[in-house]
Amino acid sequence: MTKRWNRLFSGHAPHIEIQMHMVDGYQLIALEGQLVYENLKFVKAKLEKFNQRSKGVIVDKTKLQFIDIAGIGFLLSLAKQVKMHSEGLAIVLQNNKELMNLLMLPKVHQYIHIVPNQREAIQLLAAGDTLHAIEHYERANCRSEEK
Repeated sequence: MTKRWNRLFSGHAPHIEIQMHMVDGYQLIALEGQLVYENLKFVKAKLEKFNQRSKGVIVDKTKLQFIDIAGIGFLLSLAKQVKMHSEGLAIVLQNNKELMNLLMLPKVHQYIHIVPNQREAIQLLAAGDTLHAIEHYERANCRSEEK
């Protein structure tokens, strides 16, 4: 069962949509729009309900348009919370170089696995892989460029 929340703000404030469901025992959280300070309270309230009995959490940000420093901080605290209950957290970024560059600045990739698709996220979390997350992302991009 997919849970879906949508928050529209009036005027020029950011939009965020959240979808949550289970995939192979992992909690998938798909974010669309902008993960910024103005909507973090809404996001935190919805994500408090994530399944702590899941094997791990995958945050799919392929449709996320922008994230600010507050959103990055939120992801880091979510990763810490998830690690206490499961195999960890992986972020899916599919061909989103702008978002990847934003996550590289504060070196988020050293703390959270960043992968190009859900399949890689599940394999990575299931294996308990300790390789630096950016190496997985770079390897996957090299494989996709070779095809």
